[in-house]
Amino acid sequence: MAPSIDSRLPSSESHQPYPQILPCESTITQTVSNAQLNIQWTSLTPFIVCVVTFGFISILLIRWFRTLTKVIHRTNSDDIHLNGKTVLITGASEGIGACLAKQLARKGSRLVLLCRDTVKATVVQEEILAENPTTDVIIHHLDLSSFTSIQICVSEILQSEQRIDYLVHCASVAYIPENTKSVDGNELHMATNHFGPFLLTHLLVDRMRSTANKYETIVKVIHLTQCYTELERSIYKI
Repeated sequence: MAPSIDSRLPSSESHQPYPQILPCESTITQTVSNAQLNIQWTSLTPFIVCVVTFGFISILLIRWFRTLTKVIHRTNSDDIHLNGKTVLITGASEGIGACLAKQLARKGSRLVLLCRDTVKATVVQEEILAENPTTDVIIHHLDLSSFTSIQICVSEILQSEQRIDYLVHCASVAYIPENTKSVDGNELHMATNHFGPFLLTHLLVDRMRSTANKYETIVKVIHLTQCYTELERSIYKI
């Protein structure tokens, strides 16, 4: 006689429950450690960002200072002579521009000071001539925020200067109130620091090329930043 279906099923007494799998102690410890590590990294993220940002800015400032120091060192070098060279300097009425003009005068260059404030430029001119009476120093009015002023200035320069060896951009503005416009309707920082120098260079580049070809020399356009800090005034004796 075949056994019944009920007889083939295991009884409730003989049925054993499946064993419950519990995580071992090492797994729990590792999970807790990972969670604590994630919390630590999350709390350190702002500090890491600040350190990286500070380091990046420090590198930029160090590179800028080294570049400026090299320029001043080369200018002060006794074996450099610029006799017969014509140098145009914007923003030469004060700051780096004035300091550079005085240094270049000692090297025998002919100076063309392009300044918005011609009264201050005259003071710089007198100081240069007091130290180097034979230096040729010319002053032209130039407002880099005005396209009309740039065109007038360039017209005067092309009539008086047959050669241009160097064009040095030192003029700039900073911390002007927002939405301040130039006479041409452009934002004043952009007009003075970017649009103006670009237009001035563009209008003078042909004369500089002809200088390079005619006198077989190297002409340069140089951009420097205008600085007014007391530290720089003491370093460069402005």
